[in-house]
Amino acid sequence: MLPDLSTIAADVIVPAPRSPHDAAIELAKAIAGGAKPPVHRPGPRLVAPGPVIVDDKDWPESPYPSRELRIFAGLKAWGVIAKFYPYLDLPNEWDAELPHALAELEAAPNAEAYRDALRAYGTHLHDGHIRIFRNDQKRGVPSIEARMVQRTPIITRVWEPGTQVTLGDEIVAIDGVPIAKAREAQLRLTSGGTQTARDNGALAQLLGGVPDVPVELDVRGADGKIRKVSLVRHPPAGPPALDHYKLIGKLGYADLRELMPDEIDAIFKKLAEAPAIIMDMRGYPHGTAWPLTPYLNVKKETKGALFLRPLIEQGVTSNRTMFIQPLVQNPAIKPYAGKVIVLIDDRAISQAEHSCLFFEQAANVTFIGTHTHGSNGDVTTIRLPGGWRMWFTGQAVRHVDGRQLQQVGIQPTIVAEPTIAGVRAGKDEVLDRAIQFATTGQ
Repeated sequence: MLPDLSTIAADVIVPAPRSPHDAAIELAKAIAGGAKPPVHRPGPRLVAPGPVIVDDKDWPESPYPSRELRIFAGLKAWGVIAKFYPYLDLPNEWDAELPHALAELEAAPNAEAYRDALRAYGTHLHDGHIRIFRNDQKRGVPSIEARMVQRTPIITRVWEPGTQVTLGDEIVAIDGVPIAKAREAQLRLTSGGTQTARDNGALAQLLGGVPDVPVELDVRGADGKIRKVSLVRHPPAGPPALDHYKLIGKLGYADLRELMPDEIDAIFKKLAEAPAIIMDMRGYPHGTAWPLTPYLNVKKETKGALFLRPLIEQGVTSNRTMFIQPLVQNPAIKPYAGKVIVLIDDRAISQAEHSCLFFEQAANVTFIGTHTHGSNGDVTTIRLPGGWRMWFTGQAVRHVDGRQLQQVGIQPTIVAEPTIAGVRAGKDEVLDRAIQFATTGQ
């Protein structure tokens, strides 16, 4: 309406557009009233494209990305873990430590500090699968193993002839840094399911470094004297393999750290009459639990482990799936009827702990040693700026009855630990304890 109260009329009147829904309703009414439906004219056949998996961009050009990308790395790690980490119901400081982690990442002056800021943040999950690495990284280790024995860093294995150290030497300093100070710094960067696992993991990290660059140690021998030694770091390799399985007297022994799946049948042919079999799981196995379990399954058990997996769906971010993993069955195999003893400690992680879940279901197993690492559930990978990768445990695994394994580990039936005196004497006190139990029942 104009100011003089007159109006403007349209020259052409266009019908208001109809909603497709209105048209459909009118057509339905017409057909219901007896009208013929329109002739169906099929459209062109369309092929739905398949899903295309595209890796996240990770800017691999430099291991030290820009300030903005470093901050983004922390936020991405936090976000992925918040949705896909299966153990956030266990004690952790993941959310609380985010502001501190972002500040560290922003302030990181170089690639090493950037990596260490990510490592430090990862420790707050208390997960032994946490690892920050680049695929082009090379790492070397000396031909020794050192572990915490009676709260003391002790050299427990030596596998290179002519090495300047002996079994039972105490590590006093590494690369000129007193061991207490070095361990304190490294523990800040070392994640683990249990404190024991972190302590030994930190010690292993301190010994490793750039290949062919020696690690300088101050060690104290049994005589109390301190001496300096230099050990070359080689590409990672363990001690030479000995017998994968054998008889110790009348007792059977199988080293699950070395045993291969195609040797399982031969083991039980050789050791079938032994009154007990001692299986050494103080390390990482080679997928032997699946063919081995039918030989142990005197309980005729069908269930192996309980799995819980995070499930992210449209509109729902808090679901998870649950299923029971079955044990492998082979009715043609007669289960071994003797005592089953498994040696364990914190070097048993992931698949090693999963194997123990199978064993406890199948047999009346006796675990001897100390608790395992406390981290199981495969590995999920995050791509982070600078070409870095972050590993974390991807699914929750529990005992069939629902008991927790993560951050707890498999617990020993009989506790047995090395001593400094025993290491220096060349004894395997955990194996000795297993032999005692196998022969006396005590």
